[in-house]
Amino acid sequence: MKNIKKHISIWAWIGRIAPMSALVMLGILLVTDLNNYTHYVLGIIATIFATIAFVWWWWIIFTVRELFEMLRNAQDRFHEVLEEIKDIKRNK
Repeated sequence: MKNIKKHISIWAWIGRIAPMSALVMLGILLVTDLNNYTHYVLGIIATIFATIAFVWWWWIIFTVRELFEMLRNAQDRFHEVLEEIKDIKRNK
């Protein structure tokens, strides 16, 4: 089950990254009108940087979401513990 979730996660990332990378590469090719190897290398480098920035952005979004979920769960558990402590004090 864990292996399947890992594969789903990988394919989800590829599904987000590949189209954006292709659009960036096409945009760079159309704007710069590449005509020699130096320009091709610069286009590839620009695409790599744009892809890294895009991946980083999505990673931050998902990381912040996970952090908020973790904090919410911790807060819920804290409230449960407080209620249990109150019940124990009432029963004494």
